[in-house]
Amino acid sequence: MIRDTAETFGIISEDNRFRVVPKAGSVFVLQADCWKVTLIGDKLSPKEKLKESQRLQRAQSLIR
Repeated sequence: MIRDTAETFGIISEDNRFRVVPKAGSVFVLQADCWKVTLIGDKLSPKEKLKESQRLQRAQSLIR
């Protein structure tokens, strides 16, 4: 990966071409040696982070 924006990743593919991949609706799997990391694109977008923080605030206010 060489570029990370709010809604996309810019990557260099195996055929040495630059590709722009949207985060929404994508699942990214990165593997190095024995480590495997899965990133859910929908959870990486700032809109999703805002929604999640709003859900947490509502839940906390209901508990109190």
